[in-house]
Amino acid sequence: MDFLELYNKVIEIEPENDYNYYNRGEYYQNEENWEMALVDYKKALELNPDYRDFILKFLDEAPEHLSIQWKSSLKFKPGTVGELMQPAALVLN
Repeated sequence: MDFLELYNKVIEIEPENDYNYYNRGEYYQNEENWEMALVDYKKALELNPDYRDFILKFLDEAPEHLSIQWKSSLKFKPGTVGELMQPAALVLN
């Protein structure tokens, strides 16, 4: 079983664990599969708004044409979980 199969299985068992999506996103990022990395990072962020700063850093490191496209879809949504730690939680469409 390779790493991707392992991450897929873990997510199947624990679909609400944000760290599982983060780990698989890192795998995709290391493979330079930027689109799939973003999908998993977005899911991790949805489950845990504390990934906000990491997502912004990831977008800075992604290829420029993708980063511009993804950053244009960012919104700040007040009143979400994590608001006490930051002005507003980051939401990716």
